[in-house]
Amino acid sequence: MFDEDIPKIEERIKHLKPEGIMAGNLGILNLGLKVPIILDYNSNCFNNLQIDYYEKLGAKPIISPELSLREVENFKNRDFLVMVHGKIRMMTLAHNMPEGKIRDEKGFNFYIKAIPNGIEVINEKEMGLFNKTINILKAGVNQFYIDTESDAHFETILKIYSGILAGKQVRTENIERQYILGWSKQSVL
Repeated sequence: MFDEDIPKIEERIKHLKPEGIMAGNLGILNLGLKVPIILDYNSNCFNNLQIDYYEKLGAKPIISPELSLREVENFKNRDFLVMVHGKIRMMTLAHNMPEGKIRDEKGFNFYIKAIPNGIEVINEKEMGLFNKTINILKAGVNQFYIDTESDAHFETILKIYSGILAGKQVRTENIERQYILGWSKQSVL
């Protein structure tokens, strides 16, 4: 979001009258909106101080997927969302590049995807934490963020996480092989 985008965003919000907004840019907090705001995980929320700060500004964050599940369990303020499923956006750049696939020196693949004002670099595989989320659920974190592009498995994925949130032990062995764990076992920090 650039400064010149603000009037367009404000007009779109005024026209659509949404019940809430998911924002990928902290600048949205300066617009004085009267709807609930969820900050995308690229707000890099790593600790209780940030959660408290965003709460005062009227927003709820999706905490950074760079945190391990153990670190998530240690939060005191648990009024946030945890990304439990989806392709992780590694970078957002204000550059024009052709869409496609790139490979790093370790052999991992990433997608380049065009977005307004630039590109995103996204993991090739979706993260899927499935039953690994049970401990954070037991710790009192009960808001999951799911961002899947897989229409074929969407209902299955939604059913799995709904079952986990309901406290059920869900069998996921057959589907887990298609997904990665991201940094959930060992954080980036």
